[in-house]
Amino acid sequence: MSQLSREELKNLVLTIPDKFHWRQTTSHQFKNFLIDNFYDSKCDVLEVGCHKGHTSLILSHLFKNVFAINKNPPSSEFPQRDNITYEHMNSYEDPWKISKWKRCDVVLIDCVHEFTEVKKDTKNALKLSPKFLIYDDYGDKRFPGVKRFVDEFVKEEKPKKVTKFGLPRNTKWIEYMDTEGVLIEL
Repeated sequence: MSQLSREELKNLVLTIPDKFHWRQTTSHQFKNFLIDNFYDSKCDVLEVGCHKGHTSLILSHLFKNVFAINKNPPSSEFPQRDNITYEHMNSYEDPWKISKWKRCDVVLIDCVHEFTEVKKDTKNALKLSPKFLIYDDYGDKRFPGVKRFVDEFVKEEKPKKVTKFGLPRNTKWIEYMDTEGVLIEL
């Protein structure tokens, strides 16, 4: 976890590419929401799909341990911190490390953005009995399967709370049908 204050963490976010500069990452607003809601968390987080590690870096300052899954080997840019474990695996073909990740109260799903894959990731994530699920690209028109799955999941499971966050629906140059992210409290 971080020795950085919230303000210092938000300044760190400004050094990381924003979604307007690197479309595959989460926005600064997304990352700042995580800071506001999970600062000084005592649990672990599982990040399903971590790409270059921009979000992983921020998570490493918020959570005790970050387990970052990605099917590709880590890039040279991936952050090197003692509390980040890079899991080089395919979340759809390789077995999930349930006993290793059992302290993950939060699971961030940002992998393959298709209905079936989001459903598989969620089904596996629920085996950890997390308190929170976070979905990136929830409202992105390029990935309607994310929103469709999440909306069905919310309707069926009736979680305690659903919070939409990140870039809003009316964001210029990115076509969103809803917000960038959604936080589900189970």
